[in-house]
Amino acid sequence: DVEKLKALGEQLKAEGGAVIPLRVSGAFHSPYMAPAAKEFTDVINSIDLKKPSIAVISNVTAKPHEDVASIKTSLIAQITSPVLWQDTLEFLSQEIAIDTFVEAGPKDVLKKLATTTLPNVSAFALDKQDDEKAMQDVLQPAIQALKERPTVLGKCMAVAVATRNTNFDNDAYQQGVVQPYQKLKEMHEKHSATGLMATPDEMVSAMNLLQQIMDCKGVSDQEKQARFRQVAEQTGCEKELAAFIQ
Repeated sequence: DVEKLKALGEQLKAEGGAVIPLRVSGAFHSPYMAPAAKEFTDVINSIDLKKPSIAVISNVTAKPHEDVASIKTSLIAQITSPVLWQDTLEFLSQEIAIDTFVEAGPKDVLKKLATTTLPNVSAFALDKQDDEKAMQDVLQPAIQALKERPTVLGKCMAVAVATRNTNFDNDAYQQGVVQPYQKLKEMHEKHSATGLMATPDEMVSAMNLLQQIMDCKGVSDQEKQARFRQVAEQTGCEKELAAFIQ
């Protein structure tokens, strides 16, 4: 097979093409990795994966994984499939509006590839000391804005308290307001203690608890919509909470 590849390379050069041998230890992302993919299938199917809390892009489809099953399928397929690098970067830039990339691995090959593919983005490599200050200068305003922005859990608690109550049935109030609010409080305290952001599923759960509270309080549909939009816009989570915004 090596000789066939060399012959193909010579033919491509003769026809005006360019051939660049890659300095790698294996024929990764090609059909020659099929035996490894078969072994990997047994391994990955024995592992209990969880749905990602943030978007994770598959290098096979250049789209976010939709569920756990697609993660396993893509991880197996990527062993023998080409990496859709340009498609992935273009998806991140055009569909998710990502304009800053940080390479977490050694050296800065991907940083250079990112800026070559997308000339208008910023890219940094954690392995390069010269990038550290420049990266902080670019990211610090966004980090500060995130710190100052209210969280979905905290905002749901604030809205739950702020909405006027018209239900004076004590038992119903305990079940429909006090108990859901206590669950919101517990979720908020858990995330405040760990410093972790709520997952999209947790944000939806918080909004469902807020809806339960407002339903019990007798809040009008118009006010509920205004409150839902208030939570989504002030937390910057319109996408995660799209189901609650009409």
